[in-house]
Amino acid sequence: MARLAKEGRTAASEVRKKIKEEGVDGNAPQVNQDDDADEDEEKDLTEMLTWTNTEGKKIRAAVVSADDTKVLFRMANGKEINYDISKLSQRSQDIIKERLER
Repeated sequence: MARLAKEGRTAASEVRKKIKEEGVDGNAPQVNQDDDADEDEEKDLTEMLTWTNTEGKKIRAAVVSADDTKVLFRMANGKEINYDISKLSQRSQDIIKERLER
C-alpha cells in the first residue's frame, strides 16, 4: 500500500512539473485558428481535446502521435510533450486507441 501511495505521489509530481513547464492548467486557452494551426491539426491524430490523467488532472492538447506506451501531445502553445499512456485515465486511453485504429 505504501508503495502504491509513493507511486501516486511521484506520478502527481511529474504531472505538476509538466503542467508548470508548459504553463498549462485545466483552463488552457483554445488554440488560435489560423492557417498554420489548421495544417498542424490535419497531421495530428486528434483535434485539441481535454485529457485527464489517473490523478484527475486535465490538460488541453492534440495528439500528434502515439504507440502502445507513449503519446506525443501538442499543447495549445505549440510545445510538444511525450507522456506515458498508462498515466492517463482509461477514457483518455480509449480515445487514443480508437484513433490509432483508424
